[in-house]
Formats: sequence, structure tokens, C-alpha cells
Amino acid sequence: MVCLSWTLASAKEEPGEQRNGPLPEEDPEEKPGPLFILKNEKYRNVYSSSGTGNAMPHMLVHHKVRDFAKWKPFFDRDESNRKALGSKGVQVFQNVEDPTDVFLLMEWDSVENAKKFGMSGDLKKTMEAAGVVGAPHIHMLKEVQKSKA
Repeated sequence: MVCLSWTLASAKEEPGEQRNGPLPEEDPEEKPGPLFILKNEKYRNVYSSSGTGNAMPHMLVHHKVRDFAKWKPFFDRDESNRKALGSKGVQVFQNVEDPTDVFLLMEWDSVENAKKFGMSGDLKKTMEAAGVVGAPHIHMLKEVQKSKA
């Protein structure tokens, strides 16, 4: 997969602000901000409905949760909202050594719809209520090869 150039928008950053260097340590008291902001305009239409290619865009989300068992029902209840915005499915992963370290691989019908989802005020409220710690790390991906081994 190829990672497009996106940047994380935490609650402490202004839209359009870009980070340089390594990501700072997570602040456990920081509230989740909007998921991401496009920082490289050349990728805006990579997966738009007028774009070429058959691959669906994927969003890889990595975040910490206080308690996976508490977070998961919030995630499950949000399925209809994701689907209405163009989600084609989600795979949920946990770090084998830390079950509060969660990864979501989300398939979308377009980058634009993934952005709408990520910028949703309702999503921010749901993440706060579900116990998401700090701001998530987001990557937009496109599949370039699938292998059987």
C-alpha cells in the first residue's frame, strides 16, 4: 500500500498546521480533535468518483483507548453512521502486547467521504465518550499490490 500525505490534527493544532520531526508524546488529557487535514493538495482527487482506478481508498487509524471493552460498543453502534458516509467495511486490530492500542483499517468509497467522516463533530463526541486517549494517528492508503504469500 502507498501512504498519501496526510497529517494528524490534534485538538491543540490549528487546521493547516504541519508537524516536523517525530510525533510528540501523547497527552492523556488531550481531547480528540478532527481526525485529519489534507496537507498535500495533489492527492485531493486520487480516489474521487471522477478518478481512475478500481482500488478503494483505505484509512488506517491508530489510537489508544482507556478500556477496549468500553470502547468497542461505541464503535459498533457507529456502524450505520460510517456506512451512510461511504464506509465499505472496517477491520479492527489490537496490539498483541497492549489491548488498549487499537488499529482500524477502514475501506471507503472516496477520500472525500473519509474526510467527511473524520471531520464529523459527532465522531469527536463519540470518541471522547468511548475513552479514546489523545489524538489518533491517521494514514490514507491505496493498495498497489495484493499477494497470496
